[in-house]
Amino acid sequence: MDLSDCSKGFKKCLEFLGRFRETGFVDAVISAKEEAAKLGIEPIFPQKRLRKHKRVFSYESSEEVHTSPEETFKRDVFLTLVDNVSNSLEKRSIALKSHEKIWGFLSNIAQLPQKEALKQKCVDLENNLYDSENGVSDINANELYHELQHVGSILNDKKNVTPKEVLNLIKKSNSKDMFTNLWVALRILLTIPVTVASAERSFSKLKLIKTYLRSTMAQERLNSLAILSIENEIAKELDFEEILKTFAYNKSRRTYFSL
Repeated sequence: MDLSDCSKGFKKCLEFLGRFRETGFVDAVISAKEEAAKLGIEPIFPQKRLRKHKRVFSYESSEEVHTSPEETFKRDVFLTLVDNVSNSLEKRSIALKSHEKIWGFLSNIAQLPQKEALKQKCVDLENNLYDSENGVSDINANELYHELQHVGSILNDKKNVTPKEVLNLIKKSNSKDMFTNLWVALRILLTIPVTVASAERSFSKLKLIKTYLRSTMAQERLNSLAILSIENEIAKELDFEEILKTFAYNKSRRTYFSL
């Protein structure tokens, strides 16, 4: 999945949560009751005991609002949970929106913006890929603009074309030298990770590594074993005999005596 597909999926997810907040509680209750019936649990909402506040004056009204347990659960649990999820997704979408603002014009090259807008998009992309340490950028905005103007010659009049399809067309037509900047930009776009699962992978492996038999393991050893476990496919291809020889040579304690 690339950034453009992720952005569309993100919008649909937020729209779904908006609809689910309004109409999803009834379906959730039905599903919960069916699941409770399978487990042999009585499908009832817990009754919260109301606290009575002592009134100082007789004309003071009671602060207690009597609602059903189902309405209380909907207000305190269901709506709170859905709102927290929606707010979390909104915060995470900020970075995605900034990427989409910079890279979005490459999501469908067959329908590019107008000339002036396209030039500005190319300049923004060049600035985004600028390396301040070396003082160079991965692409040239002016060259990219002209390449986008001429890339239609290999698109075969397609109205909708994905970045991956454009990259494959450039490769098949051996046009890398003709569309150098576009080739680089599309490769960067398609390799930007939409999500990162390194934390989830690390936690799923740690429970297999850090057992009660290894409770006194130091952090450095734990990190090394975690990397070996996560990248086990690469580890299996290593030559262990050569690694052991190198380890033994570096760790050997030799004492040389002069005669």
